[in-house]
Amino acid sequence: MNFDWRKRHKMIAQAWILAICVFCLSAGLRAQLSTASVNGTVRDSSGAVVPGVSIVLQNLETGVIQRTVTNGQGNYVLLNVPPGRYQLEASKAGFVSQTRSNLILTVNQTTTYDFTLAVGSTRQSVTVQAAPVRVEFSTAELGTAVMRREVNNLPLNGRNFTQLLELTPG
Repeated sequence: MNFDWRKRHKMIAQAWILAICVFCLSAGLRAQLSTASVNGTVRDSSGAVVPGVSIVLQNLETGVIQRTVTNGQGNYVLLNVPPGRYQLEASKAGFVSQTRSNLILTVNQTTTYDFTLAVGSTRQSVTVQAAPVRVEFSTAELGTAVMRREVNNLPLNGRNFTQLLELTPG
């Protein structure tokens, strides 16, 4: 009888230890992100970094604005940016402000936009209208957004929408 009691308590203790381990290890797991992030470095025309530059990211569809300032190494980071079409502006007193328009950010994208500010008055401004297709070199993450047109044109067996999950990497 003592043998069964000890065996039972041992199994209960092992179950508790397993449950605690699973709970502690699962806290470190990350879910897939539904946002993007933007980072970069601001330099002057001589190549020196420029700290204290005001960075403004504006969603062109909703008008929502996110702001940050470059650190001592001239770097900036904007996190948790919803996917959409954006305009990014870098400005500081004594430099010509620079704007990049029509930036498309998608789900789980981390992109880098560096600026080179020329010395000038605060009333001068440079606007970059078209940006070339960028190669992602900040991270090795993969992500994609399946657009409505692509979904409508896909031949799904029985129109099972869960088959669309197989189209995205990761």
